[in-house]
Amino acid sequence: MNDSYVEQIVPIRKTNGEKLLQVGVWIAAVLLILTCLMAFALHLIGIFSILFVALAVGIGYAAYVISGQLSVEYEYIFTNGDLDVDKIFSKRSRRRVGSIKCRDIVRMGKYDPEAHRSEMYNQRIVASNVDEDAWYVVAQHDADSILLIFKPGEKLLAAMKPYVSRMVMNRAMGGN
Repeated sequence: MNDSYVEQIVPIRKTNGEKLLQVGVWIAAVLLILTCLMAFALHLIGIFSILFVALAVGIGYAAYVISGQLSVEYEYIFTNGDLDVDKIFSKRSRRRVGSIKCRDIVRMGKYDPEAHRSEMYNQRIVASNVDEDAWYVVAQHDADSILLIFKPGEKLLAAMKPYVSRMVMNRAMGGN
């Protein structure tokens, strides 16, 4: 079997609450920064007024970091039967949220939240917005079961196909 490697990046759409939170963080930061700069200009604590400038810079940086944590995308990395999922924050930092071996996949298909609500999994990985384009994978390794909710593109599904049991893949693809 030839080596196969596919990368796919899936941006996450922010909810209205997350958008509101991000705007609120920046409004609060701007108000606090202006207050600090005004305190510096008025020399409220004499020679130590420079501390207000440092505080203003710190507040700006904190707002930048918090805002960046709300900008999320997922990267699916498929290599020879292994699917790794990384969470990327603001295109700056990443962390691995899970890995699945395709040979361990026992079910997959279009995701229906109701079908999985009462199921018990050792790990649930939600690596996409949950909407009509979302897929699920259930992998069973030893006594551990993993539910992955993701949005695979056609290229990723094609790469996975030779590594997933034929019966599981046929069911997932509607008999194709």
